[in-house]
Amino acid sequence: MTWIEPDSYIDESGTWSDETKTSASSIEIAYDESTGNIHFLLNQPKSCDKIRIDVSRSNSDAEPVSIEIYGYWDGDWHWIEGVTWTSGWQELSLGGTVLLEKIKLNFRNDDWSDVTTVDANNINFGQVGIRPLVNVPLAGRGLSRKGLA
Repeated sequence: MTWIEPDSYIDESGTWSDETKTSASSIEIAYDESTGNIHFLLNQPKSCDKIRIDVSRSNSDAEPVSIEIYGYWDGDWHWIEGVTWTSGWQELSLGGTVLLEKIKLNFRNDDWSDVTTVDANNINFGQVGIRPLVNVPLAGRGLSRKGLA
């Protein structure tokens, strides 16, 4: 598996700032407010089995802040389970290898007493490598070893 970066982003809600293809900062979110969705996209779908995110918030007293992450494959959005608030890197399983096109995420401030901003510092996709064919005879497939050095 190799960690790869998204190729681009879409801020569909307009509530993010300082966006790059791998990161974004939110505006201040008060109690019961959400950042709205930001999408991180691949130009071509890739075989992936994990994503990892590095997040932080400006106010460590604002707890809990919930994270919703969805992956897009097989023509539909799929909720990615196991997401909890953890500052720093966390890896999340996609439940198997999928042909991942994009993810979307948003944060929600569930703390009634504190305001915070939330940063998605880095997003990566875990691309599953392609195994080389081994011990497959070339003859019979219209190929030969002739001319191979």
